[in-house]
Amino acid sequence: MKSFLPALLTCLSAPVLASVGASASLTGLRYELVDLDLNDGITPAVKFTGQSLARVKNAGYCIGCKAIGSFTAPASVTFSDGSAAVSQEGLFAFSGSGSASLAAADFPDLSPRRYVNKAVARYEGVPGMPLFQLSAHTGLRITGQYTLAARVDPFRNPPPLLRRPESGTAGVFFISRFLDGDSLARSITARSDWQSAPDQVQESGEISVLLRNDLDHQATLWGRWGVVAMSAVPGIPEPSTYALMLAGTGLISVIVRRQRVTRRKAG
Repeated sequence: MKSFLPALLTCLSAPVLASVGASASLTGLRYELVDLDLNDGITPAVKFTGQSLARVKNAGYCIGCKAIGSFTAPASVTFSDGSAAVSQEGLFAFSGSGSASLAAADFPDLSPRRYVNKAVARYEGVPGMPLFQLSAHTGLRITGQYTLAARVDPFRNPPPLLRRPESGTAGVFFISRFLDGDSLARSITARSDWQSAPDQVQESGEISVLLRNDLDHQATLWGRWGVVAMSAVPGIPEPSTYALMLAGTGLISVIVRRQRVTRRKAG
C-alpha cells in the first residue's frame, strides 16, 4: 500500500514520451478512359463530381480539423502533430504522437488506454456529389505511386499505467462496388513497446484500379479512395480515473483498519 501511492503520484504528471509517426502519399495520378464495348458507338466520357476531404483527428476530437474541396479545388489542414492534403498533385497524410507532453486536462474525455492521432486525405462520393459519372460501357483506370512509412521510438522506463504498445500505421485504399474486383488496400504498421527496440517500416510501389460502368446508360459511381496515417501511444488516464483509484485506496485502508479493531476487540 505504501509503495503504491508514490508510484501513483508519479504517474499523475507523467508525459507521453514515445515518438510515433506515420505518413502516406499517393502521387503521379493518371486517369485513363477505357472503352468496354468498341462496337456501341459511344465515346467514353467521365465527369469528376466527388468531393475531396482532408482531416486530422486528435484523440477523437475534430474541432476545425477538416477541409473540403473537389477534384479541382484543393483541401488541406495542418497541425503540429498531423496534416492532410488533397490536390491534383496527389494525396498526402501525416500523423505524429508523443513528441510533446500530454496532460489529461487537455483532453478530458481521453481514453485511459490509447491516444490516437489519425490523418486522412481522400476523394469520396457524398449525397448530391457522386464520385464519378461515367458514360455507358466505360471504364476509368486510376494509376498512381504510393509511399508508406511508419516508425516507433518507444517510451523507455514508463510508469506502470503507460506500459502499453505504441504503433504507427500508414495505408492507401480504394473502396467502391464499381471496382473491377475487390476493394484494394495496402497498409504497413510499425509496433513497439517499452521493452522492445524501435521499429520502422516502409513500402512504396505502383497501384492501379479500374472502375467500370457496364450499363447501357450513364451511371453515377460511388465510393472513396485515398491515404491514411495513424499513430497511437498509451493515453494518460483522465482525472476522474485517478480520483476513483485514490477513493478506492482510501476505502481499502478504512476496511483494513476496521478489521484490525474488530480482531482486537474479539481478542
